[in-house]
Amino acid sequence: MKHKIELDEMNWISGQYDLSAFNIVIDQVLNGRKSKVKYIKEPILWKFLEESELTEEEREKREMEKEILAMEQWIANDRARGLPETNIE
Repeated sequence: MKHKIELDEMNWISGQYDLSAFNIVIDQVLNGRKSKVKYIKEPILWKFLEESELTEEEREKREMEKEILAMEQWIANDRARGLPETNIE
């Protein structure tokens, strides 16, 4: 029974990778070089399991880091476009 469960899990993970590869191919056919789809690096289920083991404080810290990274990217994009910066003193 344990072998059957492990085999089922491996097939499910393989299916995720196959679906990801299929999505990339379709997106590249439709969008060409504008395609921004990336191949998954790890199974989606592992990410959910990892997050479910985090404490509330760790989740909040992770969310805060994501928001800070998004703001830094936004600022970098504005600088790259040559938009003026506001200096608050």
